[in-house]
Amino acid sequence: MTPIPDELLQKPLALGTTKPSELKIKEIQDELAKWHAEDQAIQRAYYKDPNPKRREEADEVMSNNTAYLLELVKEFGWIDVERFGVEASSAAFLIVQHSGHIPMMRAALPAIEEDVKAKKLGSAAPYALLYDRLALQLGGKQRYGSQTCRDAHGDQVVRPLENPGKVDDFRKELGLVPLAEYLSFWEKKFGVKVKIPTE
Repeated sequence: MTPIPDELLQKPLALGTTKPSELKIKEIQDELAKWHAEDQAIQRAYYKDPNPKRREEADEVMSNNTAYLLELVKEFGWIDVERFGVEASSAAFLIVQHSGHIPMMRAALPAIEEDVKAKKLGSAAPYALLYDRLALQLGGKQRYGSQTCRDAHGDQVVRPLENPGKVDDFRKELGLVPLAEYLSFWEKKFGVKVKIPTE
C-alpha cells in the first residue's frame, strides 16, 4: 500500500488551551489511571486468546477510552508531563496509541516528541510506538519495529519496516534497545513469540 497523499490526510486535531485547576488535574490523573489499567488488562487477555469475543471487548474498551481522551485534549490540550505527571501522560499515550483516531494521533505525536526530547517521559518508547502506528495507518511502513500482527499462519510477526537494515540504528538514536531485545521483552510480557520476517 502506498502512503496516503497529503491532500487526503485528516488534519491533526485542534488541541484545547484551557488551563485545568489543581482539582481537575487530580481528577484526570485518577480517571486515566483507571482507563490505563482496563486497557492493559484487555490487551493482555486478547494477545493470549485472540478470539472474536476478546476482540469485541478490546474494541469497546478502546472506543470508550478514545471518547474520554478526545474530550480531554479538545479542552485542555495534550496530557503532557509538566502539567499532569508521567503516569497520566503515559496513560494518555497508551489510549491514543490504541485509538486509531488519526487526527488525535497526529496532534499527540509532536507533543509526545517534545516530552521525549526534554527527557520528561524517561523513555522514548511512546514516541517510537506512536510514530510506527501512525505511519502504518497512513499507508506507510514503520521505522522502529514496534508494531506486530498475525500472519496467514496465525504467527505474531513484526509489521513491514521502512528500512530493515537500519531499524536498530533508528532505535539506538532514540535510546531504545535493539529490536530483538524489545521483542524478547514483548514475549515475556504477553506470552507470545514474535517473528521478524526475513523478506
